Amino acid sequence: MATKWKITADSEPVLDGWGWAEFWPVETWQQWHGMLKAKFGKEEANRRFLEYWHKQDSDANPFNQRSFNANFRKYARENGFFDGLFTGIGAIAKPLGWITDILHTADKVEAGATGAIQDTAAGIGTTGKVLKYAIPAAIVLILAAGAFYLYNKSK
Repeated sequence: MATKWKITADSEPVLDGWGWAEFWPVETWQQWHGMLKAKFGKEEANRRFLEYWHKQDSDANPFNQRSFNANFRKYARENGFFDGLFTGIGAIAKPLGWITDILHTADKVEAGATGAIQDTAAGIGTTGKVLKYAIPAAIVLILAAGAFYLYNKSK
């Protein structure tokens, strides 16, 4: 994937924070991780990746990517740093990604069906059944995480 940044294994990521500023999109992070792996090996690549990943504001883009980007979640699992994305209070967000994983898996299963009309009909039915339970669960988790955050912030 083309990126506007010229990155190497020795690059320092452009971190995301609150407000309007440029930052590396998740695809650039993955490209950088691949370069780190090639130069330093998987263990060191994962250590460096997570070190910089956690320097970003936890409530900004990294939260969305680790919880709702199925391709990034898959990449992180395949490379052994998935659990490291959810440290501290971020561990509360880990269950939110389960919804993404369920929907992503359902989409893959449905894609195997024959015929575009069958795929569409199956997708609407399966996704609707999952969302019936997933949306209320996500809302409860978000409210609980917010309450926990506010409680800790008030201390």
